[in-house]
Amino acid sequence: MSAINPVNNLLDAAEQKLGSALSCLNSASKFAAASQEFEQWFSHHQPDLLALTSPDPEVKERLSGILKKLSLLEQTAQRNAMIVGDLNTYINDKLGRRI
Repeated sequence: MSAINPVNNLLDAAEQKLGSALSCLNSASKFAAASQEFEQWFSHHQPDLLALTSPDPEVKERLSGILKKLSLLEQTAQRNAMIVGDLNTYINDKLGRRI
């Protein structure tokens, strides 16, 4: 049982940090800060997460959920970046500027 606690602590932290990033999707600065915080946390804990071998079904399910949240965050970040780029192009076109 004590071997599971560090794993659960890692997963709890990952879920909390990803949830924090997802909760501020409408604020670019807060989203960026939360994403950067997760990236730093993940970089620090990546060896521990990669060392998980043959986790129990509950851990596998939680890892799957974390991966889905990461995918959602990546898609959101890409979509937001495209919106900014498209808006910039649109404004420049309307103002007669060429980039």
